[in-house]
Amino acid sequence: MSLHLGASSASMPLVLQDPASLSPEARALRRAELIRAHRAVGVDPQYLSLPDGQQLWFVHVVLDLEVHAGCLGFTRHLFEYAAGATPDEADQAVRSYFAAVAPDVHVIQAHAKPSSAEHPEELTFPEQVRRLDMPPRPLTRTLLS
Repeated sequence: MSLHLGASSASMPLVLQDPASLSPEARALRRAELIRAHRAVGVDPQYLSLPDGQQLWFVHVVLDLEVHAGCLGFTRHLFEYAAGATPDEADQAVRSYFAAVAPDVHVIQAHAKPSSAEHPEELTFPEQVRRLDMPPRPLTRTLLS
């Protein structure tokens, strides 16, 4: 199965398993393929790596207002990827993102845990990883099947 990203129709492989469950060799091959696919659709290469000392975090976010979140519908609970050296840095990156793009919505709670994806290129939208070292970016690509 492939996903097609944006108007360029570049194929993006859809892997339905946790990247951490792959062998190191399979994971390296998958990462190389994903890097090529991301670059083909115009992802800025700086989003495909993390600053030294940082890792990916999976952050459960609770907002004070309901927002429409795609397939989740209207909800106060969102899930974001963030970069940071600590869970607190990841939480701050998510809070900064919402303060910049949705100033009327306040983050009540942000709880970060280590992501099973260790590298941004393992994500479908690596440019949406919330980071303190880059300005917030709203969704710029869509998935077509």
